[in-house]
Amino acid sequence: MIELEVSSDQFVRARKKAIDMGRLANSITNGGGNLAGFIGEIVVTDYLKATEKNTYDYDIVDKLNNKIDVKTKRCNSEPKSHYDCSIAAHGTKQKCDMYIFVRVLNNFSKAWILGQITKDKYFEKATYHKKGDLDDDNKFKYKTNCYNVRISDLDTVHGTE
Repeated sequence: MIELEVSSDQFVRARKKAIDMGRLANSITNGGGNLAGFIGEIVVTDYLKATEKNTYDYDIVDKLNNKIDVKTKRCNSEPKSHYDCSIAAHGTKQKCDMYIFVRVLNNFSKAWILGQITKDKYFEKATYHKKGDLDDDNKFKYKTNCYNVRISDLDTVHGTE
């Protein structure tokens, strides 16, 4: 897991993208997660020195030409290895090679790049949950059908230092 400070430049770039995007169809948070989502994409893009693409199927392309979809959640504190990385069931048809998961602190000051996993490996390891199910670990009630993999099941993301 890689902890990063969100720079003011990254925040401004993400805010502009969030405003330009507006509300996404099928958004679980009715567009409320756009800013955090773009911060996640920007910190990963900057960390990997990747190329932004922002297609329906993937967000960035890295130096090895991997098509990467960045999945971001907001959080109140540093993530723990047993926390879940989720993909909504309606998002499973995206044509990407891998996912990178990010958590962004609610005040947008920090981000954690949690790890990466190929799309195939994600769905081999994932647990499916139906809308309305209750998570036994944290009593979270699922807002949509989704798949989850634990942070500890992800591979480390290696930047281009």
